[in-house]
Amino acid sequence: MAEAPPEIEKIWDLLNQYIEKHKKIVKIIIGRLTQPGENYGSEIMKVDMVLKDENSGDEEELYLVAKMIPESDLYKEIFNVQVSFVSEMRFYDTVVPILEDFRKRKGAKVKDIYPKFYGGRKNLNIQGGAVDTNAVLLMDNIKIKGYENLDRHKGFDLKGAKVVLEAIAYFHVTPLALKLQEPGTFEEKIKPHLACFLPGRTPEKEQAIKERYRSFCHRSMSFVSECEECIPALPLVEKCIGKWEPMRRNNFREPFSTILHTDVWVNNIMVKNCQSDIDIKLVDFQFCTYDSPVEDLMFFLITSVPLDVLKNHLDELLQSYHKYFIQELENLKCSTDQFGYGKLLVEIKECLHNTVFRCLWFIPTVVLGEKGTKSDVTKIVPSQAAKEKIWWMVQEFYRRGWLD
Repeated sequence: MAEAPPEIEKIWDLLNQYIEKHKKIVKIIIGRLTQPGENYGSEIMKVDMVLKDENSGDEEELYLVAKMIPESDLYKEIFNVQVSFVSEMRFYDTVVPILEDFRKRKGAKVKDIYPKFYGGRKNLNIQGGAVDTNAVLLMDNIKIKGYENLDRHKGFDLKGAKVVLEAIAYFHVTPLALKLQEPGTFEEKIKPHLACFLPGRTPEKEQAIKERYRSFCHRSMSFVSECEECIPALPLVEKCIGKWEPMRRNNFREPFSTILHTDVWVNNIMVKNCQSDIDIKLVDFQFCTYDSPVEDLMFFLITSVPLDVLKNHLDELLQSYHKYFIQELENLKCSTDQFGYGKLLVEIKECLHNTVFRCLWFIPTVVLGEKGTKSDVTKIVPSQAAKEKIWWMVQEFYRRGWLD
């Protein structure tokens, strides 16, 4: 029997705040949008509605997505919903409008890479309070418009990967340009809504999270050592595990640091094929923070691009991202002197330990894990495909000197 979707209390009251006054909701149907195992950090519901225009009597359909906090207490803790939920809500209702206004003032094109946001709440108390089980974000259901996720076991081909890289560069450079040209605005109106500047876990909980994730990675090390070519790199991989922090809160790398998505991979990228073109939207901004953009870049490439494409086109993909990055800086009338390709490669080397750490457990357990169920991330049983991708990552990063 299918698992019943969680209820959304007083959804009528919430929706009526964002619908034109002369329209009334006459029907709502709520169901699950995603299958179990496809989302760990949230519950995703579809909300299909019928609205009636009281002036004309006409009816129209509206299709939304409701994003709620995880039902599991374990995942509420892992995803730190008191921070991540608020950060995502503020990204949509505050950060995006500021960034789009900045682009317009600079005469630069505003790209439609985010789903339309209809509003949200932390709880049922309009005066504030903590995030609870009544927290919900409402967004346009872009699946109805033809957007879908690719198969996470396959990922993006070369052409699709370049389209994503162009969107990621746009996402990174817009706040970076704002920071460079209007630092006061960035400090006062953007930074306070990024996860690393919000109150975090207690030191004890932070340490427990570190130990839990490091234990995942050490289990992964057992199969990394099965590959003889990886053995020389093992001490450096261990060093990466030791250097990992859940979230940088100081010592940010300038001038590259900007808004970071932190979770750019197949399941957080919606794709629509339009004849010969590919249109994408980025979703799931619950961990938006401030850090180096190469963390998004490298995590996307390793998790979401097939191994054969990486083997043959890694440099081409890195150069494509850099090209888009520079183009966006120029569109926003920023100097590009500090952002040469060589400096991007240095940035990759300096920040790569986080990518290595996350991919060691995320690829075997989530990306290439079993479909249709939420696998136990404490019990890694890697597929052959997961092993081969991790083996290649370790060897390639070692060969390039990125693990030193």
